[in-house]
Amino acid sequence: MLVWGGFMSKRKYVLHVGENWIGRTDNIKMSDVMVNDDFMSRRSACIEVLSQKGAFSFKFTVHKTLNPVKVNGRELACNQSVYLNYEDYIVMGKTTFFFKKLKK
Repeated sequence: MLVWGGFMSKRKYVLHVGENWIGRTDNIKMSDVMVNDDFMSRRSACIEVLSQKGAFSFKFTVHKTLNPVKVNGRELACNQSVYLNYEDYIVMGKTTFFFKKLKK
């Protein structure tokens, strides 16, 4: 279906329909995608996968961050959302993610 992968780590995360939380590694407030990056909040952002009539859309929302979060170089404020397209890149803390479609 979909892949959310960190560029440096080459890790891939398959997103599920609903909320997919992204944040730094934490054993108390766990996220679906956890990254070892101290410049990222515990639950910094969320990608909500929406399914409608067999089509998917991907809403990315910044929830909490002390450092800039950028999508394709554009900085987003807390509580701001954008819809992602394949090949978009997201910078959170010192980590860069690429939003890609899973190859079958």
